[in-house]
Amino acid sequence: MKSVTNSTVDKVRKLVASRRWHVRRLHHAIKPEYSIGVIRMPHKSAENRSAETSFVRLHFRQSDFDGACGIHVAAMAMAILGIASPRQLEKMTTARSGIAKKLWDLSRDYFFSGMAVRQLCEIFSALDVGIRLCIKRAGNKGITEFTKRHLAAGSIVIIAYSYKNGDSHFVLAVGSEGYQSGEGRHGFQTNALLVIDPGAETVPYCGFNGRLVLRPEKHGGIEYESCAMKAEVVRLTSAVALYVSDAVSNEAQS
Repeated sequence: MKSVTNSTVDKVRKLVASRRWHVRRLHHAIKPEYSIGVIRMPHKSAENRSAETSFVRLHFRQSDFDGACGIHVAAMAMAILGIASPRQLEKMTTARSGIAKKLWDLSRDYFFSGMAVRQLCEIFSALDVGIRLCIKRAGNKGITEFTKRHLAAGSIVIIAYSYKNGDSHFVLAVGSEGYQSGEGRHGFQTNALLVIDPGAETVPYCGFNGRLVLRPEKHGGIEYESCAMKAEVVRLTSAVALYVSDAVSNEAQS
């Protein structure tokens, strides 16, 4: 019986190794459910130490008139990392105390004008909530590899990119999409980074609403697409990986 079992296992492994599977990987805190714009996730904030799993509105929508994509991705990142609850963050402009008020006080001057990566990092440091930052300034290939490593290490990554017309934008990378060949993470080939975009609507049954599609055949080009727009060529400029502890893997930092 033991030899039969081992033989069966070997056959299954060979079958898996011979197949190519299209898969999507999301950050472990994001659990898409059957509801539009709602994500089921465990939440444990610094202001409320009790952890519970509940339905929360993770996505914060940017308006047509502001330049506050940096503030929006910062708020969404803090919600995913359990630093503050979405219910607290969505009332940051009127909050009288707590992390949400502090975030608004630090970022309000950039609401219409927008902010640079340096200013966004300064805000995270000033919040002093235990978030560790790993920053990468490079071109498409360098930022793509950086993001892939940190996503694999369990992080989320804020990505800054620019369009041909010079406009820039922040999105929050929360997963990757690609093909799995065989077993293990080394058999995974990424062809898109899955992001939450504050400038686009949410998508039903989905933990993301935008994709940075990798186009190596186009000289390392990147195309961004979402439910709000067709694919458009962009240039990645910076990335910031976020952790809630000092335990950042050596492999991710390399």
